Amino acid sequence: MIMFHMKQELCHFYENVKQEKDKKGDLGLDWVECPSMTTTFTSDNLRCAHKTKIVAEKWEGGKIAISITSSCKDIQRYAKIMKEIHVRDIAKRIQENPIYVIASPVVGPECAVPCAVISAVWTEAGLVSKNLLKRFDTITIKYVEEPSGRQ
Repeated sequence: MIMFHMKQELCHFYENVKQEKDKKGDLGLDWVECPSMTTTFTSDNLRCAHKTKIVAEKWEGGKIAISITSSCKDIQRYAKIMKEIHVRDIAKRIQENPIYVIASPVVGPECAVPCAVISAVWTEAGLVSKNLLKRFDTITIKYVEEPSGRQ
């Protein structure tokens, strides 16, 4: 199961502090900055019992930083390599997409983590609405046993 959890930021608080500072003068703060926004996804694979957290953050120059933490040794190796991606590369097909190309020799073919990384960077790049993800926060791949119809 891949779950989306958007990191809660304090931008509204910081904006209110800035407004109060403007209204009443200096509040004793040298500076107030809104922290950068990030996008966080988790991947919890019940079959292999590993949990992974992916955090994507926009950088200048069209790059997105990727931070991956996982209980899986293969994903830990992948995380050491998959540190950033350029926005122009995130919509490439699987066989050309750096997220999958880098994952291919490191993780198994059934691993959902590269898909979760794609979801995180697409969301951080603004290609997926966070409002939509608040309503539909989970992608599910479910086994369904169908009657065989054989006797």
